[in-house]
Amino acid sequence: MTRLTLVAVLLAASWARALPETAAYAQDRRALAESYYFDHRVMETLVGRGGVHLSAVSFPTAASDVAVVILGGRTESHLKYTEVFYDLRDWGYSLYMYDHRGQGLSQRLLEDPERQHVEHFQDYVDDLGTFLDTVVARGEHRKVFILAHSMGGLIATRLLERETHAVDALVLCAPMHRFYTAPFPEPVAQGLGWGGVLTAQGDEYGLTQGGFEHGEFADNRVSRSRVRWEFNQALPDRYPQLRMGGVTYRWVQQAFGAAGSARREARRLLAPTLILQSGADTVVRNDGQDAVCRAARDCTRQQLPGARHELLMEIDATRDEVLSRAHAFLEQQRTNDWHAEVTGCTSAGGAVGWAVLVVALGLARRRR
Repeated sequence: MTRLTLVAVLLAASWARALPETAAYAQDRRALAESYYFDHRVMETLVGRGGVHLSAVSFPTAASDVAVVILGGRTESHLKYTEVFYDLRDWGYSLYMYDHRGQGLSQRLLEDPERQHVEHFQDYVDDLGTFLDTVVARGEHRKVFILAHSMGGLIATRLLERETHAVDALVLCAPMHRFYTAPFPEPVAQGLGWGGVLTAQGDEYGLTQGGFEHGEFADNRVSRSRVRWEFNQALPDRYPQLRMGGVTYRWVQQAFGAAGSARREARRLLAPTLILQSGADTVVRNDGQDAVCRAARDCTRQQLPGARHELLMEIDATRDEVLSRAHAFLEQQRTNDWHAEVTGCTSAGGAVGWAVLVVALGLARRRR
């Protein structure tokens, strides 16, 4: 074998994981990614907060001591992530995902199943905690990581701000730490959410919101990949139970509250975190992510120029870069024992604090 031939073979093997964005993409995705998904998934129903049933899938790897929990965004289902599961299959991690309450294949919360609704954003957070403590914990993994998109990123952030050692590292793709509110200024949009709730219209569609509709690629704000966008647009036709419309007033009110809390409490985010920002995002605001990352203990921001909101559904060049950076970061975290470091610092800090207090009390007594 010549050196040139060997290089070509190695290059081909290194890219064998991904499905190239070609005219045959839809056919390839069904033949490869969806076959992998349906052949290898372990599907189960998880009971979340308040008895809500959540649809969950896992792809266990027997030899792996690492788990990656994938969290989708608003409206999404694990059925949309078949290509992601396919691409991550060679990382050597066990993969887990569930559909958030009120969307995807999980139980809907209102009589109108297309309305995106939640009573308390904390319900999303509690569901994640339950998923980690039950489904993921059964794998007895040495390390547990989260790879989250948009609303999933906000959910993960809120959990880790409350339960600081719940997982070992986070990769957040365009997390919803703050979001655009056009055509309304942010204070007006927030006021509308509160107004709807206070006037007993919390479960009604918010202003400008409505039922499920197909969009046009030219008008979309989430991806520059026509083939991926069109494939995902067709999913609700193939699986009508995935149809989702707009958000309710209550969802708006709760989302604003959670995003604001995430920014205010970001100093409590101790886990190593990589935030991948979309350079041309018009769904969520990068300044919200900047605020969280600045305050967090160990956070890195990397922006992908020109990328739209759905980084894991973008054009090949962007998507490959996202997966490469995420994988490199998580591999680094395999040997990062930050839990002991933080616990040690906290204990030392507590001891120093008590010592300072004792000295101060002693000085005060002498002055008497």
